[in-house]
Amino acid sequence: MEDFLKHTKHCLLCLEQFQEVHVVLGNEACDLDSMVSSLVYAFSFFKTLSSFPGSSVAVIPVFNMPQQDFGLRTEALFLFGRCHIDPDLFTFNDDIELQTLLDAKRLKLVLVDHNILSQAQRHMDVAVVEILDHHKDMWPSNLKVKKTIELVGSCSTLVAEKLLPLEILDSQMAYLLLGTILLDTINLDPRAGRSTHKDIEIVKQLQDKYPVDLDELYTVLSQAKFDVAGLSTRDLLRKDYKALPKHNYETPAVGISALSGLSMGEFFSRDRVQDDILVYCQTAALLDVLVVMFVHFPDGYKEPPQRQIAVCGPCEDLRTNIARYLQASVELQLIEYSECPQDCFLYDQGNITATRKVVFPLVNDFLQSQL
Repeated sequence: MEDFLKHTKHCLLCLEQFQEVHVVLGNEACDLDSMVSSLVYAFSFFKTLSSFPGSSVAVIPVFNMPQQDFGLRTEALFLFGRCHIDPDLFTFNDDIELQTLLDAKRLKLVLVDHNILSQAQRHMDVAVVEILDHHKDMWPSNLKVKKTIELVGSCSTLVAEKLLPLEILDSQMAYLLLGTILLDTINLDPRAGRSTHKDIEIVKQLQDKYPVDLDELYTVLSQAKFDVAGLSTRDLLRKDYKALPKHNYETPAVGISALSGLSMGEFFSRDRVQDDILVYCQTAALLDVLVVMFVHFPDGYKEPPQRQIAVCGPCEDLRTNIARYLQASVELQLIEYSECPQDCFLYDQGNITATRKVVFPLVNDFLQSQL
């Protein structure tokens, strides 16, 4: 993996020499699953191309966030550190001029861990050639691409499924994939409702080839992910953030932040937290409404998590309507929180298996219904 990443850094210095640049791009939240999926899947393309001497194609995994935000991904810092991968070898979205490649018609995009580009990148959908994802299919039906979309627990499961038969994985890549799948599926705990038969089978196949202590790996990764005590409110909100697609210029701006390691009560007990939310909405993310999803483990990592949802933001009518829409959803089983601060709707979530993969399409459906 290190040799491959060093090669990508060399390619970045001379992109004009390549007829095509294949970018493997994760989603804008750029969580661990997006990072590992882009790295390992890009490596498989590189191995294929390296068998053709003189190829004029570059393959570059790109983390879909600015480099300065990498420090917020505490679980990624930990896992890559354990695997002795130098973060300086990674490529972030501010390291490469995707627009220049698009204008020159040399950009080929492979999307992993998402199937619809963010609003800022939506114009690049014409360059997408392949999608590998585990979320609800929201790709425009008029654009035909190669798609593998399956609602498993982790995109890394689908990456591993494709690569295991090719015999190109090593112990380092297997460790990255295993750690990511375990974190995404709450250690394959059936009570959390995050894992599928395929996730369990792929973990078994990886474990058979490259055995590790799964419980230890899950525990230390969870501890790293939930270590958020030193983060500001703004950093917490942008640590794992996704914007809803804008269907036209009149569509309101809505985003969803996922907060791990804090209960809703702990979050809203912070000093000036509501002011910080408003500032984040109005200046950083330019949002009308922000949905905040909380997941925390009050009884330790061996028990299923608890989930909570807050609906906040400066647009009162939209905030109210989205909150009511989510509260009416049988998928979430929301229970109104006993003490709601001004300008926010707070809920305990009865269905702990409903992650952002459920909430994101629900909010998107609501926005489309308003068109």
